Amino acid sequence: QACQQCKAWWGRGIPEFSLAVNLSVKQLDADNIQKFQEILLAMKFPIHNLELEVTESLIMHQESLAALHKLEALGIRISMDDFGTGHSSLAQLKHLPISKLKIDRSFVKDLSEDENDRVIAKTIIAMGHSLGLKVLAEGVETVEQQEFLVQEGCDLIQGYLLSRPLTVEQFSDLFKAV
Repeated sequence: QACQQCKAWWGRGIPEFSLAVNLSVKQLDADNIQKFQEILLAMKFPIHNLELEVTESLIMHQESLAALHKLEALGIRISMDDFGTGHSSLAQLKHLPISKLKIDRSFVKDLSEDENDRVIAKTIIAMGHSLGLKVLAEGVETVEQQEFLVQEGCDLIQGYLLSRPLTVEQFSDLFKAV
């Protein structure tokens, strides 16, 4: 459904953007991956515009990891959501088929007051870049948080500072106004 909506927007002249979709363990079985591929091909959805978000705990399952490698082989980008709150080891990180780390909002929330959160955010950004990954910070709500993250080289931010979640209608109206 989300892929269909994106294609409709793009057909109306809204510039192409990446669609990020959260995945659960249940969605990563072999049958679902095959269905997923068939749907994308049938819809002619540009695979390079699709990003699947998984959590650290999901990647800990060997079956899920194999499924993610299959999805990556199709050209789909994988991002690790809520990074820093799960149980993955740094040794595993270098072998995962991911292209982006998403710093969990719990490390962003108190950036202006908590030195430990600043150190953690800086470290995740530096580590992600050293591994050739993009880094996105979740839960950015203030200009101070944004400025710190930009200064530290964070590639992308997400949060209420930019926009609250929008309905399909609100998103469409946003582009009508431009």
